Amino acid sequence: MQQYRVNYTLLIALAVGTLVASGAAFGLWKFQISRNAGSLITSAKEFEEQGDIRKAAADYANYLSIRPEDEEIRVKLANMWAEVTALPDAKPEEVSRSIYMLEETVRKMPEQKELQRKLVDLYGRVGGVQQAIDHLNLMIQKYPNDAELSVKQMEYLIRARKFEGQDGAIAIGKRIVGYDDKEGTFDAKKALAPDNAQVYCNLAGMIRSVQDDKDFVDRVMAQLIKENPDSADAFLQRGQYLVAVGEPDRGYREIEKAYRLAPKDANVLLAMAGRAQASENFDQAREFLNRGNKEFPEDARFYQGLAGLEIKDKNYDKALAIIDDGLKQVSRDDKLNLLFYKAELQFLANDVPGARATAEEMRQAGFRPEFIAWVEARILLAQSKW
Repeated sequence: MQQYRVNYTLLIALAVGTLVASGAAFGLWKFQISRNAGSLITSAKEFEEQGDIRKAAADYANYLSIRPEDEEIRVKLANMWAEVTALPDAKPEEVSRSIYMLEETVRKMPEQKELQRKLVDLYGRVGGVQQAIDHLNLMIQKYPNDAELSVKQMEYLIRARKFEGQDGAIAIGKRIVGYDDKEGTFDAKKALAPDNAQVYCNLAGMIRSVQDDKDFVDRVMAQLIKENPDSADAFLQRGQYLVAVGEPDRGYREIEKAYRLAPKDANVLLAMAGRAQASENFDQAREFLNRGNKEFPEDARFYQGLAGLEIKDKNYDKALAIIDDGLKQVSRDDKLNLLFYKAELQFLANDVPGARATAEEMRQAGFRPEFIAWVEARILLAQSKW
């Protein structure tokens, strides 16, 4: 019987050759993957510089499928998706994807405080008030002395109509302004934001409407002035609060104090114009609004105020001219508000063709479909097309 001898030299050579070839193939694969990852980063940065954040986000996402451990790019992508949701033509599926991306990133990287804050704001924009509150609760556990977070927490609790209880908006508001329920006193040293006039005003409004404790409301508003004796915003907030609760004389005196402290402040000028209109001194109201418009040409509120004065006298052409001027000056977000205002004004003037043109402008500007549908329905109503 013929016997075969094993050629160990050849066998070893073949094994070594196979290992070398496999190693070379693996090295080539790694090189190709690395090159692909690098080209995706380059492409993403180019799209980012061009302002096309959707394509940039897509390339960053593909890069992360290759380099999932790159935390810097993961945070960058999450921030970019948050920017996508702020685009006027953001789609529902993009908002959902952004929320998922931010949630995943915050879960894996809980130290990303600013990113979690953006997630809170995103939930707020899409009506996810409870989800925003849940995230704020978690953040405040980690950052109990962050005044901005506490103020935001109070605002969202108000939106959710969660006023009372240990974790309600009133309790949070008291903590922000330094009020101790047990002692029954204010302590500015314990206050998180003793200079935030809006917090005092919101707290006063809740106590008045929910608890009907007018005496404590007066104490809250007095504390506001005590801690901020030189703040125009403090006097303005107290003045507007007093006007709102039916004490216009006291309120307007506070607004005048605010005006003496800050005669060029936009909010103060608007309040002074409102005061003049309430007294039917329309020339003075126009003077304040014109001054504000000159100081703040990008503030849509002054264009609306001036147009409103013309509407009162049924000078619709002048009102439209004012709004058209504003549309050339204001920022994108304010432009959306002015376009809607312009459509309402055109209905008052029975300018149906103009309203139809404005509806198309709104569509081009990225208005949500339901707002455009509302304007188009008004057009059909004006044409008696039931």
